[in-house]
Amino acid sequence: MANVNTVTNFVDRREDTRVDVQAHCQVATRGACWYAHLLNISHGGALVSIVDKHGISLRSPISLNVELPHETETSFNGVSVHVKENYVGIAFDPPISETARRELQAFVKAKQLA
Repeated sequence: MANVNTVTNFVDRREDTRVDVQAHCQVATRGACWYAHLLNISHGGALVSIVDKHGISLRSPISLNVELPHETETSFNGVSVHVKENYVGIAFDPPISETARRELQAFVKAKQLA
C-alpha cells in the first residue's frame, strides 16, 4: 500500500527512504530558474516548494541545485513527476554522478542524525 504525503496529498512512489529537510535550492528547466525550498529528499528523488509562480509541467527536465552546509552546492538532474500548486516532485534521472551521490549520502546522513 502506498503512503500519502500529508502536505501535498501525493501518493509516495519512492522506494528509497525520504528525509525531511529544510534547505534552499534552485529549480531550473528549459531556460527558466526559480528559488525553492527542499522539503524532503531520498536517493531517488526530492520534493520542493517553489517560492514564485512557475510553469513547470509533468515530465519537464529538471536541474536541482541544492545548497549544502559549508557553502557548497550540488546538482541533480531529473524529471518532474508531479506538480501541484507550488509543490514539484522530482525523480532523479540516473545515473547520478558518484560525487553527487556521496554528497547526497553525507547530506542525508547529517539530516538523519540531527
